Amino acid sequence: ALGCVVVPADEIEPIVVGGQMAQVVCECERGVLHSAIAVATKRPNIIPSQGRLRIVTREVLVVWRSKLNRYNARGVYLFATLVFLAIFHIAAACRWEIVWRRKARWVI
Repeated sequence: ALGCVVVPADEIEPIVVGGQMAQVVCECERGVLHSAIAVATKRPNIIPSQGRLRIVTREVLVVWRSKLNRYNARGVYLFATLVFLAIFHIAAACRWEIVWRRKARWVI
């Protein structure tokens, strides 16, 4: 609670509830103790670094084919299939039209 001070318990270990909460003893007024649940836990000590970090950068020429992944490849294959079907449909329609016109000349 606000204004409370956690009393260090030498004999009693704080009861850990879950991974982040601990049950502790608080003192709000002198001599008045009550139990509470502390939500914050003590952070581990900071590990000193072994030295400065060295960052190496390099430029790579990227072509769209090198970045083509499975999702994009499916789109390319679908587009190519639809273009092929459209060309096939147009060619078949032209052939049927030419065949029909040849037959129509003999009828008249």
